[in-house]
Amino acid sequence: MPTGNVNRSHRAQRGGTTPHQTTGTGTTGRRGSTSASQGGAAAHIAPRAQGAGPSAGTGAQGRQPRASLPAQARTSPPRMTDTAAGTAVDKVMEFFRRSDAALAESKSRLEDVVRTMPVAFAMTQRALDAFPYMNIYQLRSVPGQENLRYLLKKQATLACDLAGLAIGELEMQDAGGALMWRMQAAQEMRMDLMPDFDRELDEHLKGLDGTLEKLEPWMDAASASIKALGDMPDLKTDPEMAYAITSAVVGLTEMRLKRIERHLGGIELCIQRLDMESGLTGTPAGVALGALKARITDHEELLMALDLLLDARVPAAPEKVAQLQGQLDTLLGAARAFVEVAGAQFASDADEPPTAAVRVAQHALHSVARVAGEMEEALGA
Repeated sequence: MPTGNVNRSHRAQRGGTTPHQTTGTGTTGRRGSTSASQGGAAAHIAPRAQGAGPSAGTGAQGRQPRASLPAQARTSPPRMTDTAAGTAVDKVMEFFRRSDAALAESKSRLEDVVRTMPVAFAMTQRALDAFPYMNIYQLRSVPGQENLRYLLKKQATLACDLAGLAIGELEMQDAGGALMWRMQAAQEMRMDLMPDFDRELDEHLKGLDGTLEKLEPWMDAASASIKALGDMPDLKTDPEMAYAITSAVVGLTEMRLKRIERHLGGIELCIQRLDMESGLTGTPAGVALGALKARITDHEELLMALDLLLDARVPAAPEKVAQLQGQLDTLLGAARAFVEVAGAQFASDADEPPTAAVRVAQHALHSVARVAGEMEEALGA
């Protein structure tokens, strides 16, 4: 029965305790929704942001605020009536019922599925944004609860899949490997770098943050679904939900590790470039650079340690967490020390731009700080 027809003769009491409050779930039912969370695609999970405030529709007197869902770091959609909210969810669920059925019958080509993933992700978020505008009967109805679970899993699955595609594109466009090769070749052949090399390196290092921001929408969505599904009371009795959460955690970890890995690559580029500065040899800045190099040479070990700590299948050992955090603090301290010494050694006049060595040193410090921040955020997630 469509949730749109739930208790038409007796309007739900608004306000009161929402399903989210009574059950600890982000659950929500819907008015126009006959759909259940069936259709395959049990996937990963991600909590979501609150679509916000009371319904904009003309309401009967005594209407109280809608039930709320976890907040999202996204712009809230226009307000809507509970009927409109249920209809919005029903349309999205019908889309997924058809697409899941076509996929199960092998009627959809892989390239078609990949091409429609961004649209499916946007539709999932649109449906989840409608839940805060539903009434209590919609929220507590069986179809409503099943649809919420399905959409949270679908959101996480799509977020992880889209992040995987974005990571593949980042790796194809990454100029870091070519820059490193050019420096190593010039060093081995005892040749000077081309005049435009420092500009190219500077642009690459400046662009790291912007490039990696492409992963943030997927990280936010996966994280949101993990939280919302993890708050549901039937988590321990629903193996499918537990699997979806685990899969989403793994996907989110891969995104975090990729961001960390890219910044570690940036640090290696900085160190390689600074190694070619003849003015560093035997100076305080050269000694500080050596200390920084010693801290970053085992960055693969850092990544492996973090990967193990974030493994959703095993609890993180407190001593391992403390050890990794200690390594990060030491690395950050070494980077700060080097930047301070290099800034003094290669100081330029106030009216002149900083030297290439100082700019590269500043990039190194920034990337080290980003690595430390990403790792701490990952450990605290």
